[in-house]
Amino acid sequence: MAPFAVGLALLSAVLTFVVLTGLTPIEPTREVILAFMLINGAAILVLVGIIIREGPAPGTGRGQASHPDRQPVLGDRGVAGGAGGGCR
Repeated sequence: MAPFAVGLALLSAVLTFVVLTGLTPIEPTREVILAFMLINGAAILVLVGIIIREGPAPGTGRGQASHPDRQPVLGDRGVAGGAGGGCR
C-alpha cells in the first residue's frame, strides 16, 4: 500500500503543479484549486497514517543504540567522524 500511496501523492503533486503553472488547458479556477488541495490533503493524511501504523524501526527506541557496532566513532579531537578538516 505504501508504494501506491507515494505514487498517488507524487502524481497529485505533479498534476497540481502543471495546472497551477498554466501548462494545461485547464483553467485554475477556485473550484479546481480547492479540488487539488483536497486531493493533496488526502494524500498527505494517507502517508502520515502509513508512517504512524508502521511505527519506529526495531532497535531505534529511546535510550538504546540500533546496534552495538554502530556507536559514533570519535577521532583524535573528540568529534564524531574524526575528519573535520578544521584548524590545528
